[in-house]
Amino acid sequence: MVGLVDKSEGSGHGGLANVRIAADLRAPTRCDRLVPAPIPHERPQPNIGLTYKNFDFSTFFYGSFGNDVLNEIKFGTGVNKNSLYKSWGQTSKPEAPIQEQSYNFSVWAAPNSYPIEKGTYIRNKSLMLGYTIPSQRMQKIGIDRFRFYVQVVNLFTITSYTGLDPELTGTSQAWGFDEGNYPNNQIQYLFGLSLAF
Repeated sequence: MVGLVDKSEGSGHGGLANVRIAADLRAPTRCDRLVPAPIPHERPQPNIGLTYKNFDFSTFFYGSFGNDVLNEIKFGTGVNKNSLYKSWGQTSKPEAPIQEQSYNFSVWAAPNSYPIEKGTYIRNKSLMLGYTIPSQRMQKIGIDRFRFYVQVVNLFTITSYTGLDPELTGTSQAWGFDEGNYPNNQIQYLFGLSLAF
């Protein structure tokens, strides 16, 4: 039996609707969202490097595909941008449950799939453009090689995850749990010189 709605005692209008799901061996995929898969199916790490005359370009991507994340911040507080702006209003189909002050079965007294999200993402971890001054010019002043470059770290991330950062940090025992650790997605702009004498 799938799709039986439990009575949500103490829940106000717009609260979570809990669905009781019994094991059904004939249709095991029906429970996929309630049994999250924290291990990604793929973790691509493509690198691209190009050179043209004295210019060099390199970029590095990192991603994770097919994994679920338990957003513990969303589970513990239920508060995020969607819950603040899209859980009530003029729409008949809100995108998030209404924020309730009571602690009842409808909200957080029982485990549910509300805080489970898709953790798929792709991030540009590094993008670098460099230029090497021809050696014959620099050898006059005793420098064998002179290269300068600009680099951008964490230029962009493509994801539907609503937490701070889909690239989770922490121990392997906490794989698939977003515990609200400080995110590793700050954009950095770097400038550098490389000299060889």
